Amino acid sequence: MDKGLLSRNLKALVADGFVRARKGDFDNRAQHLSLTYSRQVLFDETLPKMREQQRLLRASLTQAELDVLYSALDKLELAAD
Repeated sequence: MDKGLLSRNLKALVADGFVRARKGDFDNRAQHLSLTYSRQVLFDETLPKMREQQRLLRASLTQAELDVLYSALDKLELAAD
């Protein structure tokens, strides 16, 4: 993701109340990001469900299939940069 796209997406997340951003203590160019309280609560509630869903999905594939999937995802990640 390029810097401009990341900046626009971050501004939208802050404006929509998902993320809190504050300037760095020593470097004003840095931002410290965190979920807002309500979004952190939502994340904490859904994380166990998401992990279980991922476990079930991985369990439906053989190790060889997982290896191919992870290899393809690695290639896509490199291509996106």
